[in-house]
Amino acid sequence: MPVTLYRHPDIFRHDLAANHVAMHRHRLGYIDSVMTRNKALPTRLARVATVEELLRNHTLPYLKQLANTRELADGQLLALNAETILNRHTWRTTVLSAGAVCQAVEDVQAGATRHAFCIGYAGHHAVASAGGGFCFTNQVAIGAHHALAQGFKAVAILDFDTHSGNGTALSFIAEPRVFFAETYQPGYPGDFLQRGFPVPPHIARRRCNNAQQFQQAWERLLQDVRAFCPDLVLVSAGFDAHVADPLGTLGITDAHYFWLAEEISQLGAPVIATLEGGYSLVDTARCAALFATRLGQ
Repeated sequence: MPVTLYRHPDIFRHDLAANHVAMHRHRLGYIDSVMTRNKALPTRLARVATVEELLRNHTLPYLKQLANTRELADGQLLALNAETILNRHTWRTTVLSAGAVCQAVEDVQAGATRHAFCIGYAGHHAVASAGGGFCFTNQVAIGAHHALAQGFKAVAILDFDTHSGNGTALSFIAEPRVFFAETYQPGYPGDFLQRGFPVPPHIARRRCNNAQQFQQAWERLLQDVRAFCPDLVLVSAGFDAHVADPLGTLGITDAHYFWLAEEISQLGAPVIATLEGGYSLVDTARCAALFATRLGQ
């Protein structure tokens, strides 16, 4: 069964009205145009996430802060930090990006699709009460919480973005029904777990410095995921580890993403991927389409 794309044009309006470090103002719109031109990938319009769904992962005061951005004037910007910029489109971008993943979870459960790829705003750096690293709400974490609420028993989250999914790891540090596996390069977001903190076995993190270490790490991590026996796999699909990316340094190629999609598709569980990083516009769009297409073969 082919991968279904979940997307909404209103998501792309956010970056047309804000300047971001490393972010092209047409980034999401361009990625969407490349992926939706692929006739092998059917599309669905994302729905809006409910406040109840968002509250499973984020605090009410923080959500109110995001919702209040609807009152900003055209061209008015509000910075959470140097790289995470709010504008009047932030709230709708957020609820549609999170809603896409929640809708995909429901469609997978109903048998309407086997695999999904959500073209939305990045989220894996967002923690319960704050955004960061271009992220406002944590889409993959919201999706995992929604999956558990819908009756899934064992959810795996795989994060191959070049930067650690700190927000996602912290969301599930005390939730053994969610197995979190990631590779990451040294640097941002730095140490976010307290020194000496006993990391539970369902949080598996592998630091990498090059493409060889990346592939070796995923060979081991995928063995652990198989042993966990997930009934749903969520993927934080960041393509900023690509050799052409201005931020990543791991030197990953298209072939690595093709290989990873092939390996993930053989886990035996439905897969829902959501877009994370990737700042070389053409390469990110191409690799995202390549990953989604191979996932559905």
